[in-house]
Amino acid sequence: MAGTVQLWNFFSVTIDGQLITGGSLENPVPIALTSDLKHERIVSLAQNVTGILFDNATDLSASATFKFMWIVSDQDVMLELQTDSNAGIGRMLYTIPLLGSGTTGKYGAPFILARSASYALYTINFGGGTLDNIDKITAKNLGATTAKVRIFVAV
Repeated sequence: MAGTVQLWNFFSVTIDGQLITGGSLENPVPIALTSDLKHERIVSLAQNVTGILFDNATDLSASATFKFMWIVSDQDVMLELQTDSNAGIGRMLYTIPLLGSGTTGKYGAPFILARSASYALYTINFGGGTLDNIDKITAKNLGATTAKVRIFVAV
């Protein structure tokens, strides 16, 4: 039976003596799942090593579209998200830095998506493209310390 992800969103910072906050620790954002399909993996990446965190074709099903994705790492890594991996429409790649904690075994800031929708064959200013899905996610460790990267995906 499909569940609902409860996601809390909050930050706090003091800049020039002023406390600035955003989000809420009291009211989670509900993300309704549509099936019991899920994928969870912890990948250990040595220096300059790239590893696959998620491949929709083998980890869920080629037709599944995720409703929630959460990635954390204990070291700084680069993520690569691929839309339309089989290039049926037009493969697109996106890179995103993921901030680790710098401490082995303690995770840093999460990268979160609340759906898998992404444009294939995208052109600037939304001038063209076809709405598709993120099919594959890889990570590359650019640091000198082995990184542990955890991913959780739910449909």
